[in-house]
Parts: sequence; structure tokens; C-alpha cells
Amino acid sequence: MPQPTDVKFFRFDQPGAPQITNTAGALIGVLDACLVDGWGLVTLDSLSVDVDGVATATRVTGHSQILHGVVEIDGATPAGLNGQHKITEISTTTFKFEVDPSLAGAATGTITAKVAPAGWEK
Repeated sequence: MPQPTDVKFFRFDQPGAPQITNTAGALIGVLDACLVDGWGLVTLDSLSVDVDGVATATRVTGHSQILHGVVEIDGATPAGLNGQHKITEISTTTFKFEVDPSLAGAATGTITAKVAPAGWEK
């Protein structure tokens, strides 16, 4: 059963995390990334779902996801894989999340993943 995604958190040491620098506007950039836009956008090498509804996303060169963080998937077919999902397992090249078991199989499309924003509007 898919996990709730309403609570989001970020860590400064996540790969690709936005950083505050000593330049004008740097704080606004971090706030936009975390609250409005998300960050760490990558194109996945593959996304597949097993018969139990566990989706495995693979990116050979790494990703920015953390355990229990929320990922936002886009560009996948079937469309039911798109949206926000809570990460249940990670490795350096994969992350997993739960979806409806009826989506079992290999996803197609140009599938992207990013750290999901908090859902604010600007």
C-alpha cells in the first residue's frame, strides 16, 4: 500500500542539495527549491514494478533521494506511477517506493525524478 507523502524533509548533505552561499538571492534559491520547485532532477535509467507493488527506480550514476524522503516522478507510462511517493529503500543507484500492484511491469517514457517540494506556491 502506498505511503503518505504529506510530510517532507530535506538534509543539507543530500547529494545536490541546494546550498546557501554568500551571494545575494542565495536564500531565496534554497527556499524556492525546497518549498516550490523541488530539486535534484534526474532522468531515470529504468523504473519497474514487481507484482507486490514495489517500484524500483534505477539511475546508474546516482540520485538525490534519502530513506523516507519524498520523490516526485514524471513522464512515466503507466501514468499511475507519476506523482509523489515516499521512499522505502535506497542504495547508491536505486530507490524503491510502493504503488498499486496493478501497475506491475516495466515503465516506459522519459522518466524523471526529483526531490519533491513542500507544495508551496510563489
